[in-house]
Amino acid sequence: MPNSSEHRSSVGDCLSAVIFLSLLTLADSLIVNALPITIGPEPPQTPGFWNQGTSALIVSILSEMIGQSILLAVTYRYGSHYALKLNSLSIFIIAALSLAALSGGPEGCLWLPAITGLFRVFGGGSHATLFLTIILIRQISRGSIRAAAIYATGSFVVIQQSMASAFTPYLVGQNPALPYLISMACCIVAGVIAITSDVTQCPACGRLSTSDSTTRQPLLLHVVKSQAKHCPRLQELCQAHAKAIATSRCMARKVLKYLALVSFLAAIAKATRPLFTTYIQHRVGVTPEFATKLWYWRAAVSSGIFMPILPLTVVIFAKYTSLSPNAINLWIAKFSIIFIAKGALLIGLSLTHPQLFLGLLVNTLGVATDLALLAFAADVVPTDIASCFFLAMAQIESAGTLVGIWALYPLYQLSLDDKTLLGGAPYYVCAGLFAIGGITVWQMKPLFT
Repeated sequence: MPNSSEHRSSVGDCLSAVIFLSLLTLADSLIVNALPITIGPEPPQTPGFWNQGTSALIVSILSEMIGQSILLAVTYRYGSHYALKLNSLSIFIIAALSLAALSGGPEGCLWLPAITGLFRVFGGGSHATLFLTIILIRQISRGSIRAAAIYATGSFVVIQQSMASAFTPYLVGQNPALPYLISMACCIVAGVIAITSDVTQCPACGRLSTSDSTTRQPLLLHVVKSQAKHCPRLQELCQAHAKAIATSRCMARKVLKYLALVSFLAAIAKATRPLFTTYIQHRVGVTPEFATKLWYWRAAVSSGIFMPILPLTVVIFAKYTSLSPNAINLWIAKFSIIFIAKGALLIGLSLTHPQLFLGLLVNTLGVATDLALLAFAADVVPTDIASCFFLAMAQIESAGTLVGIWALYPLYQLSLDDKTLLGGAPYYVCAGLFAIGGITVWQMKPLFT
């Protein structure tokens, strides 16, 4: 077991990683929120329709997928610390070029959508930052500390995105350059953390960590084999040990395939999130101000679930029950996906304010589905493929979001003004996708009980 100094060091390192994530999330969110305000209401920017805003979103996702591929290659070849630096540099370049375009007047502003979308090819955006941070947390922590830190990333991401959404209009009103200047400052601070902190000095994907139990097992097996010929019982133990290793790695790869499927389906469903506030204005008849406040309320509840509720849940259950953090994370994912599926169904069925509030509350209770599965995967994935796996998961989520845009946006457009139960069709589809994912998750079993 780690001593108290190692424990404090692990917590401090995780905190540095989460601060790094917070800075880049805020930087990227400021850029994204400033774009529609800066270029103005023409052409129309209504979410869910084929306009310049949706085109910029699609281009941004495609370029980020390319950037994630580059980060994957850099992580595998040189290590995650180089990928973190490249990611922060990518967001800094987007902010700097956007600021330069802004100084060019109305003609320069026409380049903002292209800059915001295309230049993510160099190192991705804040979506990639989240997965790089999880890779880092996996390398510097373990057990309940690792799970708590991964859940904490969700809270910080939600807070920074909400802050950017709330304050960007004010900043643009004061000076259109302010969001980009603040974004550049955040990237610089994050870059300093990446360069100077020992937290980021982690081994590359292809190098095995000596602290991981799975990397010590073959060495142990080799030692046992050398003595097995002198003891038949020891030879049986050796064979059983080899079989256990092979079975464990086979189960791990099977679980990872399940996780990829669930993440893809969930990403398709989550493509409707930017449409929620507009949807409920047409569907239930709420005002834009009320819709925005309701979404901020959801963000506050989500932040509270991510931290401190779920970290405390993992720590308490790991300490006072026989369940491992691996098993606890899987149980959290199983119950969360039930809530998020039922919530999506209730939102689709909602025709009144109380029904809508209930549906959103139930849906929000399942907000931790993704991070619970990622925390589960952090314990399951073999060390030699861990970094590659998590960045591949980022690409799978991005691909799912693209499929969701192409599949659900037309359905959203058709049902937007339908006041009958058929008007909830987009959320019925989301509930179905989460239900399929839920069936898959409930078939999974923890590798460590």
